[in-house]
Amino acid sequence: MLGALSLLACVRGAPRTPPSSVASAPRALRSDGGGDSVSEFAVGRAVLRVSLAPDAPSVMVGEPSYVTLVIENAGAEAVTLEYSWMGRNELGRPSNYSIEAQDAQGAAVPVPPIGPEFGGQSWNVTLDPGHSRRTRMLLSLWAPFARPGRYALALRTTMPARAASMTAAVETAFSARAHIDVRPENPADFSAMIAALEARAQRSDEDAPRALVWIRDPRVIDALVRLASRPLAGETVSYLFALGRFDDERAVAALERSLRVTAADLDPSRYANDSLREQSAQSLRLTSAQALDRSPHARALTVLLSLREDRNDNVRLTVLHRAARLPRAQSEPVIRAMLSDRYALVRQEAERYLRELR
Repeated sequence: MLGALSLLACVRGAPRTPPSSVASAPRALRSDGGGDSVSEFAVGRAVLRVSLAPDAPSVMVGEPSYVTLVIENAGAEAVTLEYSWMGRNELGRPSNYSIEAQDAQGAAVPVPPIGPEFGGQSWNVTLDPGHSRRTRMLLSLWAPFARPGRYALALRTTMPARAASMTAAVETAFSARAHIDVRPENPADFSAMIAALEARAQRSDEDAPRALVWIRDPRVIDALVRLASRPLAGETVSYLFALGRFDDERAVAALERSLRVTAADLDPSRYANDSLREQSAQSLRLTSAQALDRSPHARALTVLLSLREDRNDNVRLTVLHRAARLPRAQSEPVIRAMLSDRYALVRQEAERYLRELR
């Protein structure tokens, strides 16, 4: 398949272990003239067969695209892979994978910053002989293609691996190279793509919400508004937050409506008790306030500042933080009014901001 990525793995930094425990160098399994290939490398008696392929050989400019990394154990013993420190961040991109895309002239596609990081997660996966592990990655988080053309892709990551007969894991470095074609945007195809993603999201397809909230084109707003208005689902918060990036009245109006959500609006059958249902409602309201905080639309500020006396402590704290970024003539009255807030943290932050003004 055009665009399938072949991974070449190499082992480095092997610990002091018996000879039988040291992973051998990778050996090519298959490579044809079309660029499709699979790499394999040995760890003990385990043979890991590795491939990575895009969902489609080509994508439109502005279209979210996925790739799938597959690691299959084609050997004679189990092997444990350490997925170490899969960083969490505002962008939602695993920080231990690096993917670079270059056009035909060798110019790299700018990789978006990941934003604030929120720690990381690590876990182990044990593959028995004949079993495989599939990892889905939203390629657009590394390579948001803005122009049509043919692009060379290079993926790098490291992953400790330990076969059942080994006493310690071997740090393994992977690199991958392939090509993907990016075609010009077609308005009709772009609208159809958004409609298809929305339909998949309604069916709880886990890839579709991540793709939809990545799209920066305002043509996605109506789909986000409809999805955010559905009964509470796991992705509702991400839809609301994504609406905050658009300078559009439709987005602000949807966030304003979400601010009026109460526990009574949520399906009680999905909660063990009323307290949890109330927490979910307040979480949606806080997300809407935070989305208004980041919104570039002029009316978003007015809506947010109207929440100075909201019953949710964290909503009022969001209001204070936003007010503190305004010119002094606008910010100081709000800060002074919140010096007597019932929530201690709001009062403390108001005092800090007032000291900074002085």
